[in-house]
Order: sequence, then structure tokens, then C-alpha cells
Amino acid sequence: MCVDGQCPLDGHLLDLRTPRTLDDLPNIDHSYVLAGDVQATQLRRVASLCSPLSGRQMETWTTEPVMQVYTGGMIGSGPQADQGKKGLQHKARAAICLEPQRYPNAMNCQSYPICCATPDQPYEATTVYKFGVMA
Repeated sequence: MCVDGQCPLDGHLLDLRTPRTLDDLPNIDHSYVLAGDVQATQLRRVASLCSPLSGRQMETWTTEPVMQVYTGGMIGSGPQADQGKKGLQHKARAAICLEPQRYPNAMNCQSYPICCATPDQPYEATTVYKFGVMA
């Protein structure tokens, strides 16, 4: 059962807390409430991605309370192929976007804190993407 738009993920197809491959996931365009203090000012690691094939890895660190995850499930589904650099055809779920942010739709969910920026209280957040090679 969901409460104010928040649903428990235990056993759910959208549970990303254990390593999974993009091929094993459904199309995702979903906001995840991150663990930790909503008013966090300290960076915390909230996501880690790796590719055993290429050896690349990426960590996402943020002060934000929510992560929007998008797997590009609709890419390549149009009547014409989506072509990239050097004619490479883009395919669904061949990439992933991780977008730390504030609570979407907070105005309509009473339990979500609303982000109001003013000249006296500007909006501040930090997100760091760390790239590396698997050891």
C-alpha cells in the first residue's frame, strides 16, 4: 500500500537496492525517495553503476532527497530508428539517467517537504558524479 505517493520496494520490480542489469529491468521513469535526512547538507553516496564488459563505473553522491531514474525505455520505439554518432542505432534501455532532485509533485503530497527558494533562503544542492574503472 502506498502512503502519500511513497510505496515500499521490498520484492518490487522497481527495487534497485541490489545489483541488476538494465536488461533485467522494466522501463523505469520513477522518482525514488533516498535514505537519509531530507535537509541533508553532507554528500552521501546514493547510487553506484558499473559495466563488467567495459570496466567503467560511476557513483552518484548528492545532498538531494530524491533520485529520478530513467532507463530510456521508449528510445528506438518510434517509426524511424534513433541514430547516434557514426550511425549507431540507439536501443531501449541501453543507458540510464540518474537525476538527483527535490520531491516532484510536492505541492500535491502533504507529507513531502516543499522547496521554496527566496532571496534570503536560496536553493542549494550538490551532486557529484564520480567516474572510474573497476579494480
